Amino acid sequence: MLNGRCRNHGGLSSGPKTQEGRKAIAEALRQRMAAGGKERAQAGFRAWLNSGGREIRSKQAAWRHWKRNPLYMIFGIIPLHLR
Repeated sequence: MLNGRCRNHGGLSSGPKTQEGRKAIAEALRQRMAAGGKERAQAGFRAWLNSGGREIRSKQAAWRHWKRNPLYMIFGIIPLHLR
């Protein structure tokens, strides 16, 4: 792209700035959830759980903990369950 950003992945929106904009976003969300969006969101979450998403996230959290642990920094010890 000319501005150096991908059209699809250029960055996060700054969101609505005015009170009217916030109300419009809230109303759009209500309509989307009433039109079946809630069921689709729940189905996606169930699929994430069934594919091992929770285990992956907990392993990532444990890895962050151990990277900050002084024993890892000094001796390079990595617990077996994180290898």
